[in-house]
Amino acid sequence: MSDSTSSASPIARPKRSNPPFLSIEMIKEHVTPKMVKDIKFTISGSIVMILILFHYAWIMKRLLINPYLSMSWIIAYFLIFGSNVLFLGYVLLFVLYPIIYKEEVEQEKMDRNKKEE
Repeated sequence: MSDSTSSASPIARPKRSNPPFLSIEMIKEHVTPKMVKDIKFTISGSIVMILILFHYAWIMKRLLINPYLSMSWIIAYFLIFGSNVLFLGYVLLFVLYPIIYKEEVEQEKMDRNKKEE
């Protein structure tokens, strides 16, 4: 019996450095300023929706705690809720939108002025 244990040489593979999953260069390459603005507006819209949902949940909690609440209190709660929704919608669309999309709003105004002339 011959003991022929030939040591097989491992295949020489070139060392590759795997790029990280998220690198700064990749983020700079793929994230545009428009995308950053969209993310900011999405976050602000989500915050507005969460505030509205928490206000609605607070009203429902008040109704569960006291199921015999007078109709005038229920109407007052929902009038305040409606005004809250309108106020937060106004803030989102007429305050935050022009701040976040400042360049686009200015460009749209310039285009509208050129069409009028």
